[in-house]
Amino acid sequence: MAAVTSGPLAQLADEIRTEAWTLALAVVEEGLRDDTIPPLARLGRVGQLGDMPTFIAELAEHLLHPKPERLRRGSPLAALVRDHAREREALGFAPRDIVTECVVAYFDRATSELSHKARHDALTDLLNHASFTRELELEIERAKRYSAGVTLVFFDLDDFKEVNDTYGHPAGDQALKRVAQLLRGGLRQSDLAGRMGGDEFAALLVESDQNTGETFLGRLRARLGELSESGELTVPLAISAGVSRYPDDGDDAQALFAVADTRLYDAKRASAA
Repeated sequence: MAAVTSGPLAQLADEIRTEAWTLALAVVEEGLRDDTIPPLARLGRVGQLGDMPTFIAELAEHLLHPKPERLRRGSPLAALVRDHAREREALGFAPRDIVTECVVAYFDRATSELSHKARHDALTDLLNHASFTRELELEIERAKRYSAGVTLVFFDLDDFKEVNDTYGHPAGDQALKRVAQLLRGGLRQSDLAGRMGGDEFAALLVESDQNTGETFLGRLRARLGELSESGELTVPLAISAGVSRYPDDGDDAQALFAVADTRLYDAKRASAA
């Protein structure tokens, strides 16, 4: 029985299959641009596409239901590529053009753009909840091997429901995107940021010491204050945050999130008192 892919890869496979025609058109347009693949210009729209949509859909099927025999010499997919190449050669394509068009452009275009979408939040372009948590787990494993520290900063926006109710959801979305930009801008190249859902965000700070999280939060709050004073922020924003650290507060992602979440709500209660 063939293996069945689950989770983010299954979502990626489904998106590749759904977007097969769009991806194929993008490859054609790229080939026509600046005469990258000159023979394409002689063909009509359907002729330019050839078997690309079918080929991309087959790649999606292979991701969703992996079958090693599908990619072997003599397989239906291999035959599809061979026949496509022969048709292109008969139209005057150079072998280099055929290889570029049939293999490199198809797979690279299909996987790079859609894999990014599968891992990132659509509004802010930060890592989504699942991807951020996975990266945190991987970083903790690395820290265990090298006796390093990892800091998790978990925060949300104070009274964000009131922001949406008062200024409208478009203004709320713009505020979330602006916070995401500030969060990303305050990171080192090795650090990561994610949107955990709603108005909740997180930062993963690698190779960190006891003070790294609070220092990071101080800079983020200062920048928010500067933007508010300058009028660049059209809605009032403040954050409440919790910080946890490996190895002091736990040895896996779930434990660090639990501690950071508790500290976040302790901070909210303290500010409301």
